Amino acid sequence: MDRVVSGKRKRVKRLSSTSQIQYYPSAFITKPCEQLFGPTPFDYSLLSFESDLKDKSFNSVSNESHSDDLNPIENSFNCVCAPVDHEKVKAEIISSEKFEYIPAPKWNKIQNAILEELFKKSRYPKPTELKTLAQRFHVMDSDIEEWFRKRRGRDRKTKRKNEVLKSLIDNYLDK
Repeated sequence: MDRVVSGKRKRVKRLSSTSQIQYYPSAFITKPCEQLFGPTPFDYSLLSFESDLKDKSFNSVSNESHSDDLNPIENSFNCVCAPVDHEKVKAEIISSEKFEYIPAPKWNKIQNAILEELFKKSRYPKPTELKTLAQRFHVMDSDIEEWFRKRRGRDRKTKRKNEVLKSLIDNYLDK
């Protein structure tokens, strides 16, 4: 099998079918077949810190694939790098440092009716009214402020929508 590397033809040895199946000691390197059939077995005895670690091997196949000369299959397009695990760990650490999301309170019918009634009286309630409502509903006063802010936004949106519809109807009737 010939392979062109930087303009020169290089003779590459084709491996036998048994030596093409390789077991990598690293958890970061996968083969395309792993994407279909799952990860290859990993020998955890390699993690021990013994002096004769270099002499140990997974099996005869791993000895062939990790010889001193570079294996052409390992450096070819067949070798696919897996997502790096330490990046996932880093992302988990960063996400745990962030504040946890506290969902907005769901207002029940009674609370909603009270808030709507207060909104009809004044679109911008006094801070004392906000605090008393927050204590009464067992929520933070910022949640009640947010409810009023969103309600004013909905009110503006419906007002604009009604104005557009009214102008369309007027234009249609004029013709």
